[in-house]
Amino acid sequence: MKGMVMMRIRCLKIDGLFNAYNYKMTFNDKSRITIITGPNGYGKTTILKILYSLSKMDLLFFLKLTFNEIIIEFENGEKLRINRQKLDLDDTDDETSNINVDFCLFSTENKEISRLDISDRDVEWVRKTNAGGFVIEGDTLYYNESSKKKIGDNSEIVKLIAKKNKNEQFLLYLSELKCSFISYDRIYTGIKEKKEIKESIELVAESFRTLINDSREKYYSNAQTISETMVSQILDDTIKPLNEEAYNQLADSIMAQIRQLKRFNIIDDVSIRPYNAKMDKVLTVDLLATKEKIKVCNDMLIKMQRFHGLLTKKHLANKYIIYDRRVGFMIKDSATGDSISLRELSSGEKNEIIILFKTIFQTGNGTVLLLDEPENSLHVAWQVGFIDDIEAISEANDLQVIIATHSPSIIGDRWNMTFDLYERNET
Repeated sequence: MKGMVMMRIRCLKIDGLFNAYNYKMTFNDKSRITIITGPNGYGKTTILKILYSLSKMDLLFFLKLTFNEIIIEFENGEKLRINRQKLDLDDTDDETSNINVDFCLFSTENKEISRLDISDRDVEWVRKTNAGGFVIEGDTLYYNESSKKKIGDNSEIVKLIAKKNKNEQFLLYLSELKCSFISYDRIYTGIKEKKEIKESIELVAESFRTLINDSREKYYSNAQTISETMVSQILDDTIKPLNEEAYNQLADSIMAQIRQLKRFNIIDDVSIRPYNAKMDKVLTVDLLATKEKIKVCNDMLIKMQRFHGLLTKKHLANKYIIYDRRVGFMIKDSATGDSISLRELSSGEKNEIIILFKTIFQTGNGTVLLLDEPENSLHVAWQVGFIDDIEAISEANDLQVIIATHSPSIIGDRWNMTFDLYERNET
């Protein structure tokens, strides 16, 4: 793909999905958001997984998926064609061992750029040769037989196959597609640590703790570096002192940021001295230094403000949130101020926090955000404004958003953004 630029998806065409469905969907350019609707079993989640599997280089997904052809057109005019077929092999009676999937990328002039073929036999080659130290047992992949350390996805297996087939360039092109997938079971996918199972909401709090402490470390490291240059700046005749009005105006602006950074526990108490004409040069240098010190926190502050604003807009029932570098965040009882266990939050509250966190903090700029059934456990009142919230985030982070939903409340008055699989099946 040209210039190694993260790509938006313009059009997706699927023929023979589950041997039953044919779709051709064009994604919204102006609104950035496309909403996929339709009955259960028509492939809403599967469409999201198609895109996510490509972005994760989990191409083995397409060996198991039943379809004939998938064509994805990107906004720069390039196309990716994926063909799946059964090979006519005389030396096997096993239907599961003769599937081949051909991935081919075409230029805007419809000329082949790169391709990769993957078959069941390639996977069998990894199994039999123990290539790369991997052992495959059923659908489970391990680094090696003795450690039984399971790998997170199939991308490493795909890389081995691409190297064997001398088609590694295709994966380089594919790496430009960046997708983030928020699954329908997001509040239930925790991890087991020792004998304890941590819930997803607890993992989000831990991630907040890491983000806050990383930002604190950046701030104090940057502050120390800037402080070491202050003497030379005071002696620098090119730096002119601010007058009282300009000083106070800038001080007010900086203090507003400091209060927000303190609120999120990113920095501790930072003071600004009042204006004194006899010390105007020293005070000016100190004020400008403070401005530079906190600048390193700007990106984190913007994200924290966006997260906090959207979450509190939902009016957590008799609760409020505070942020703490030791635990990430805590939920408090509005009446007593007592901490509430994150596990005691309603599933809707957990769902809202997890979606906002993953969307704002874990989805990079320019990414295709794939969101499956956001309505899960959400009260209708929270569903109504959901698209507005996602639209604000997508504009700020330059996201393309594809949502699969059953909920008319999620859609609201945005039916122009929808693609209904039941109505648009081209049979």
